[in-house]
Amino acid sequence: MLEGDKPRFTEVSHLFVDLKNKYTNRLENDYMPLTIRNELTKLVEQINRDYFMGHMPTAAVTLKEESLFDEVSYVANYVNNDVLKRWEEMKSSTEQRWIEVFKHFKDSGIPFQNCLAIVQYLLCLPGTLLRNEFFP
Repeated sequence: MLEGDKPRFTEVSHLFVDLKNKYTNRLENDYMPLTIRNELTKLVEQINRDYFMGHMPTAAVTLKEESLFDEVSYVANYVNNDVLKRWEEMKSSTEQRWIEVFKHFKDSGIPFQNCLAIVQYLLCLPGTLLRNEFFP
């Protein structure tokens, strides 16, 4: 478009769409420039990674492979279809289910240290890296 020319409808329409897209982008990013938003995301990921490494159960590092197979077999034998149905009916949480399994093993004198270490490790993993944004 030259100086003094009247703008055409299509040119104005394209400018309006571009302006609308920029405004929508800024709203979605809380008016933060993309570079700052990306850096903040990287920082949150690093903080979560550092937190996870600092709070990882140390028992998970010392697994005894020779007895792990037996322990997993004990869990598989205990958690049969009847137990699964009962848990579903009671709407038991994952933590409650594992507590029941380990309590049964403890009462029965069945070793479970390796499985306990694995479950501790798995339950400490965050479901998402940005868990605090959705669950304050």
